[in-house]
Amino acid sequence: MKILNKIVLSLAILGILLPSIIFTQTSYTDEDIKQLIRHAPKFSDYPEAGALILLKQVVVNIHKDGSSTVDEHFLVKILRDRGKTEFGDLKRNYNARTDSMVILIAQSRKRIGKSIPVETQAINDITPPELANASMYADFRQKVISYPAIAPNITIELKDRIFHKPENKESGKYFWGITSFQTTEPLLIKEYVIIVPKGIKFAYKTTQETLEPIITERGDKKVYLWRIEKAPQIIPENNMPPEIAPRLYYSSCPSWEELRKWLWEQFNQKIKVTDTIKAKANELTSGLK
Repeated sequence: MKILNKIVLSLAILGILLPSIIFTQTSYTDEDIKQLIRHAPKFSDYPEAGALILLKQVVVNIHKDGSSTVDEHFLVKILRDRGKTEFGDLKRNYNARTDSMVILIAQSRKRIGKSIPVETQAINDITPPELANASMYADFRQKVISYPAIAPNITIELKDRIFHKPENKESGKYFWGITSFQTTEPLLIKEYVIIVPKGIKFAYKTTQETLEPIITERGDKKVYLWRIEKAPQIIPENNMPPEIAPRLYYSSCPSWEELRKWLWEQFNQKIKVTDTIKAKANELTSGLK
């Protein structure tokens, strides 16, 4: 097995295309990460980039009770000072009412040598600045991770996990999401994984017809993996279209009509028509057909 792993790793380093089955893993070991860092391209290979995203992997695990777990593994090599500004403080949003978020790994890594972990006091939960004066969004929180020793040729790593538990059975009936496969920085590997119990159907669509998932089975679940490599950076231009990156859209809701009914049930539970509201409605509509 060790010999096979060395062969696979050597082929990957040489850039040889491997069968899709090699890429059905949904986690990267520490040794995998070390190899990505050691063999990462140089800043001269990306003259317009401030940083190089070596890995962006998101694994969405849907459970039968409507709860879910979302795991992220994020690896970014800083190329220039602009990258320090962009990635020195990583921000991740979550809803404190239904979600709990934990940081599994947060560290700055050198190409060779010891890693420098993010200190506990450098990980903070705040209210997103744009929502500071919006009390109705008080449950929306932002975790800010401030990395040490940020400099060109330093790679930052983040592994986080969000546990989502719906407020009630009805609110956990469906799931959906959107993800992009291109950013304003070059992206070496992007993987998006959805794991669902067998029997739970969901629809998906990408804006690139060639971006199809690798589908495998794992016990009583099905695993859908979308993967893209070496996506070039998007360089913003004046008046450019708002959405040019390839995207994946997915939803377990079978139709727009079904979604309308579901949303109405969510809001209908919180609508209380008082006598004052009835009187005002009658006043405003008096004499109207």
